[in-house]
Amino acid sequence: MQRDAARSQRDTANRGVIVDGLLDLAGLLSLGAGRGASALSKIAGATADVFASFGRLVTRTTRTEGELTNNVLKLIPGEGLPANRKQLRDFYNAVEGYGFKVVVEEGRIGAAVSPSKKTVYLAPGQQNLSTLADEYSHIFNTANGRGKYLPDDLAKIHRSLGGQGTRGFSPVKNTLFHQLELANLIYSGNVPSFVRAIPKEQTRTFINSIRDVVKLVDK
Repeated sequence: MQRDAARSQRDTANRGVIVDGLLDLAGLLSLGAGRGASALSKIAGATADVFASFGRLVTRTTRTEGELTNNVLKLIPGEGLPANRKQLRDFYNAVEGYGFKVVVEEGRIGAAVSPSKKTVYLAPGQQNLSTLADEYSHIFNTANGRGKYLPDDLAKIHRSLGGQGTRGFSPVKNTLFHQLELANLIYSGNVPSFVRAIPKEQTRTFINSIRDVVKLVDK
């Protein structure tokens, strides 16, 4: 039992290193653009460190259903954290890079993406990091392919959930879909500023429990 507990703690730490490392790497990639050999050297070192650990991604399940309900199923990374002007501008630029436009609708509650209309609909007022990360992750995954950067078993699940719309999803399946959307974005290494600004602890907790939530969906 003590050996299993120690192994579980090591695996949890390893998974945290991977998620944190990829977010740091994305920040270095952004910083290094146009900054010469010194920045590129740092990026190369970070890349080697992160991807040396990549194979250990979410390999074990360690949480009970009660822990998941309290810590994950109610967690929305970035919720309540207002985006600053730069992050909002980066969001507009990132969305427009995929040929989408942003429309702020008076009277709207919540945000939504319409792939057919190539439009992101936002509610008026202050935008939170959770909204920007969520809507952008849907656009990113639609354009780049769901599951493209995930391990094979999770990629298969991600693809099976994509394109259905989430209206009929249970809370657990809805959480799993959003976990996979965010994970595929982060493991691509192409992580914009408004996603990197979300506290790493939230992102790490959300992503590292994917296989635990898969088990709940399968029940």
